[in-house]
Amino acid sequence: MKIFRIMINYISIIFMLVFSSSCDSTSINNIRNAKFKTQDSLIGNIQTINNDIAIVKVTKGSILNSGNQVTVDLSVEEEITFEVSDKVEVGFTGEVREIGPPVGIDTIYVKVIDN
Repeated sequence: MKIFRIMINYISIIFMLVFSSSCDSTSINNIRNAKFKTQDSLIGNIQTINNDIAIVKVTKGSILNSGNQVTVDLSVEEEITFEVSDKVEVGFTGEVREIGPPVGIDTIYVKVIDN
């Protein structure tokens, strides 16, 4: 019985390694977007960055009805290095978590866009 459990664990580990190596960042983003279904997006400029959290001044998007600054979780995009003043598009669930300023959102994706 103990050998059977060990074999199941090894098979599980091998499966996870094969699966994770076959996923690129685009696939992971597609999975994330399917799971959380982006409901809204905004465009703005990064004002400050503290660890993986940015304050973004919103220039376009319906979230302007709630506030013109949002807290954005940059850790959802591990392969991008963000800088202060970057113009970004942010996808989020559409819900406002916290009334600010800054307004809190559940970030789904962040991408740098051309000025």
